[in-house]
Amino acid sequence: MDLQRFTDQTAGVLTLVSLTATVVWGLVATGRTVLGPRGRLLAQAVHRATAVGALGFLLVHITVKTAEAHATVLAALLPFAGGVRGAGGLVGLGSLAAHLMVLAAATGTLRSVFAGHARAARRWHALHGCAYAAWCAAVLHGLNAGRPAAGWVTACYALSLAAVAAALLIRRARRPLRSFLRLPQCVRARQGRTRRARSPRPAPCPYPGAAPAPGSRTPSGPGSPPDGPHDRSLPELPHVLTLGLPRLTAGFETAERLDRRAHLAVHGTAPRLTEDELTRLAEAVALRGRGGAGFPFARKLRATGTAARRRGERPAVVVNGCEGEPACRKDAVLLRRAPHLVLDGALLAAEALGAASLVVGVTRPAAEASVREALAERGLTDRRGRALRARVVRVPERMVSGESSALLRALGGGPALPPGRRARTSEAGLGGLPTLLSNTETYAQLALAARLGAPGYAATGTPDEPGTLLLTVSGAVPWPRVVEVPGGAALSYVLAQCGAEPAPEGVLVGGYHGAWLDAAATTGAVLSRDALAARGASLGAGAVLPLPAATCPLGEAVRVAHWLAAESAGQCGPCRTGLPTLAGALADVVAGGGRGALEAVREAAGAVRGRGRAGTRTGRRASR
Repeated sequence: MDLQRFTDQTAGVLTLVSLTATVVWGLVATGRTVLGPRGRLLAQAVHRATAVGALGFLLVHITVKTAEAHATVLAALLPFAGGVRGAGGLVGLGSLAAHLMVLAAATGTLRSVFAGHARAARRWHALHGCAYAAWCAAVLHGLNAGRPAAGWVTACYALSLAAVAAALLIRRARRPLRSFLRLPQCVRARQGRTRRARSPRPAPCPYPGAAPAPGSRTPSGPGSPPDGPHDRSLPELPHVLTLGLPRLTAGFETAERLDRRAHLAVHGTAPRLTEDELTRLAEAVALRGRGGAGFPFARKLRATGTAARRRGERPAVVVNGCEGEPACRKDAVLLRRAPHLVLDGALLAAEALGAASLVVGVTRPAAEASVREALAERGLTDRRGRALRARVVRVPERMVSGESSALLRALGGGPALPPGRRARTSEAGLGGLPTLLSNTETYAQLALAARLGAPGYAATGTPDEPGTLLLTVSGAVPWPRVVEVPGGAALSYVLAQCGAEPAPEGVLVGGYHGAWLDAAATTGAVLSRDALAARGASLGAGAVLPLPAATCPLGEAVRVAHWLAAESAGQCGPCRTGLPTLAGALADVVAGGGRGALEAVREAAGAVRGRGRAGTRTGRRASR
């Protein structure tokens, strides 16, 4: 009898208290400015635990009230079956709150099902938001259906309602009013004609959709967004957005740069793996190069080890941190904010191969300083007699500097230009030694896979392409961002989270060596290698650029063509004359040149296709 009286009086109270805690902790878990990654994980755990508790107390509360005939089974199951006024209306509020609680709990359990599609994700947010309505209904039911509540109890719930409402309003207000602030931008065809196709040292070309002024602006602080939607230049270190649980970007919200101690606190110590173990791991997670070409990492690792053993020489490991395209910043973010994660992957490969040297190639002074500091924190130097000599080298900031043979030539003391002869880096790379060369993000992904193992690494992404991706999203968005997103996510969902228009004029996927997707193709596109290839596109170096509705895609193509002509090595006929001719022909098309201009474009494109030393037109020899 005592237990029955206790449950009769307290089960409803505990349900309301648990539901209140669930709502509050759910808000705390999504507050990126309040908690770091570990704090948010803990808040999510508390959020789920209190939700389970609320459902358990709710079941007890309903059972006791129907058993004691305080409410009929029909009124408990069907909201407002007993009427909408008086006691029947209060019971109806409780029944409605119970249904909404179950709906919110179900959507929370099935969250992963909704994550890959933009429309489904919006529906999930709407359905899961029923928890707020359930809480309000439960508060009204709890304060009025039973014994009269004490004044302090009513005041506490009123303050809780006000605090949650204020938090929601603040979070909503932080989203910029894009449609009212954006200025229309048009590309004038005459700009393509008047711009010089070559210059001794060309200034950086704005990315498509950007303001006409060249150059980039350094933000006031690491990760800071520009001053507003009108500032369309791409900062050297853009703001970082994580969709899903952070991996590569873990710890970014607690530190501007993860030094050695902070890195170990977030990621832990990297394991030691043999060459065979590392190769099998790279194969198991389908790790490919993230610099543009997407070459399987396991094949390069195996080829380098085989060549080193055959020649009886210790190989070299090279990290390509040269981002030549104006629209790419993901490697800069990793090198400046998580340099130790990149070094972990490179050192895993170096130890597995028994490498004698490790070299990181960069183009920007800030990245050089960050990597140099990270090497010093680990006690790695380039002194003779060390088991592994490690150094960072800054090369000229040009697109061609990131081409593999040009980078190796520059690291060896020569000019950052392709040597004119083709040789596999796994056979003869840095200093003629077998060399494992890969992109910054590739080594960071390798370090994550080594820590998580193949099953843990594959917990996100798709079965064929597990893990996360780093993208640089710029163009027609309020602020450029580097985004970490699970593989296989909907492109439209990523653009929506970055503030892009619902139906952009076009989206350039893969950067300057990528492809344009129209609005229809963008809606159904997902971020995976095979899915994009089916639409004639590729992720390339991870640059994604939506265009504003007032921008001409062909005019942007003219700007890109002129920039590529200016950035070429200039060592062969296709570079010296072919690319400028092609850029001029495209400008004539935009100017209304008609069929004759189109034929000139086809002729110029055929003259340069598949030719040249550096392969800058197709990206086939870009950093892999």
